[in-house]
Amino acid sequence: MCVKVKVKKGDGSNLDETTSVTTTNLFLSSLFSQVELSLNDCLVSSSSGNSYPYHAILETLLNFGHNAKNNQQQASGFFKDDSLAMNDVTVGGQKLRTALIKESRTWDLSGKLHCDLFNQPLYIINGLDLRLKMTRTSEQFYLLTSDANASFITKIIDVSLSVRRVTPTNTTLIVHSKLLQTTNVKYRIKRTEVKVFTIPQGNAQQTIENAMIGIRPKRVTLRMVKNSSFLGNYKKNPFAFEHNTLNYLAVQLDNQTYPSPPYQPNFETLKIAREHHRLFSNMGRFDRDSDIDITSTDFAGGYAIFPIDPTPNFNASDPNYFSLVKSSSIQIDIRFAHTLTTSTNLIVLAEYESIIEVDRMRQVHKSF
Repeated sequence: MCVKVKVKKGDGSNLDETTSVTTTNLFLSSLFSQVELSLNDCLVSSSSGNSYPYHAILETLLNFGHNAKNNQQQASGFFKDDSLAMNDVTVGGQKLRTALIKESRTWDLSGKLHCDLFNQPLYIINGLDLRLKMTRTSEQFYLLTSDANASFITKIIDVSLSVRRVTPTNTTLIVHSKLLQTTNVKYRIKRTEVKVFTIPQGNAQQTIENAMIGIRPKRVTLRMVKNSSFLGNYKKNPFAFEHNTLNYLAVQLDNQTYPSPPYQPNFETLKIAREHHRLFSNMGRFDRDSDIDITSTDFAGGYAIFPIDPTPNFNASDPNYFSLVKSSSIQIDIRFAHTLTTSTNLIVLAEYESIIEVDRMRQVHKSF
């Protein structure tokens, strides 16, 4: 998808040299709060609330290393935020993005749509009507400024979607038609689901029972952000994943605790080696020349992300691994060294193995 966009002052005039404003990271995805994908009117991928930007930023943060983030991902508006100054528009990636919207110049963005179906390698069979519905995010969410009284508007000048088509040979079409008489087309996808839970101000611990009920996920990833940032605030970065002096974290699935023993970091004394190490092992990156560009300093700053892989051999990242379908419920236990000074949202992303099927009449069936 390609988007041409410019940011202006609230009165419609161009930004001037004195205007201190930047965009949130991964600007292309931050522009949209919800993206829904349908095949023949069957909804196969959706997001609710402000969850789409959080799905997109997490997918980018945890699946690409330093070189990719500093090259190909910049086309999507990814410039890594300074982990020690996430709300400062004058440093790190924030400063670089400021230059790209300076004086209301047009910013050309290009990148992928973070829909589960688009992450699988197979072609979509003919005869399907593919529809996308995209909902804009508010400026307060994706713009960051030090001026509390400022207001801005964002103009999307042009949007285009690149779709590659493949024309099969007649022989291939005949084979497909014959196979569809006895079986369905099957698309195996890694389905994601985002849920948000609010932990009230003043709490020092929280237990969330039945956080997710149904099919057992192959991985869950947790991170926290201030509630006001999540809702949209010009002065707060919605992607500042702070630790909030977390000192205990455990996820229970089917009466088993993950990790075992639970995480018990001390962010105040930087005793976080185990948790930082598990960031890599739970993403299938440990003990190999493959990074995700989150240092221990980043982890203790604005990148406190906790993926938890409950598979027997840390196989959640293996595309050839397919676990048996089981029903389960998830309980999350979290504690802090100090009471929360503000309401905080716990954002949980769960990953599942799912299948989408298409029959010979082009009716779409899904296993979720």
